[in-house]
Amino acid sequence: MIMATLSGRVKPWLGRVCQFLPDRIAKIALRHAFLKLTGRVPLPLLVRKGDTLVSVGQLSPDKVDMYVYSVGPEGHVIIVEPEKENVKNLRARIESKSYKNITVVLKGAWNAKGQQTLLLSEGTNAHRVSVEGFTHYNDLVGYAGSTIIEVDTMDNMMRELNVGSIDFAIISVNGMELQVLEGMERTLPRTRRLFVVGLR
Repeated sequence: MIMATLSGRVKPWLGRVCQFLPDRIAKIALRHAFLKLTGRVPLPLLVRKGDTLVSVGQLSPDKVDMYVYSVGPEGHVIIVEPEKENVKNLRARIESKSYKNITVVLKGAWNAKGQQTLLLSEGTNAHRVSVEGFTHYNDLVGYAGSTIIEVDTMDNMMRELNVGSIDFAIISVNGMELQVLEGMERTLPRTRRLFVVGLR
């Protein structure tokens, strides 16, 4: 399993290009080129056709296209997102594009099953679960409100979806990454590649 930190924005067109590239020679060459020039490797160059890709939190609708192109028609994308409006927008995007290989789970990933308070930002990608005593840089901007969300462990969610293993997992939950990882006791050993966004 590879653990790394994903940073920077990935251009959606790269996912479209990568669907036509062989998984080995061309992608390896491009990975080395991006590393040398920018110090980063874009997501589509790390995902393989046929992969099961799981995205936990912070997924904008335009990234859905990149994920689908990256895994190809034989792959599967699972999106775990707790906020109802975000899920509504994601499902609208999926329906408009007629994607068949995406599953959206309306829950927050956590270290136990239950409910939590989600702080709602003005944008769609800066929400976070409220934990007493924890501060995050998004707190400087402030929040527009809050809502109660259903949460569960990734172990439980993957079992309910009959997902035996994950090829590529991305966790981006604005400071709650460790709680998500604590809920992956059984899933983590069966995850080949893991990107934790913002974990230092």
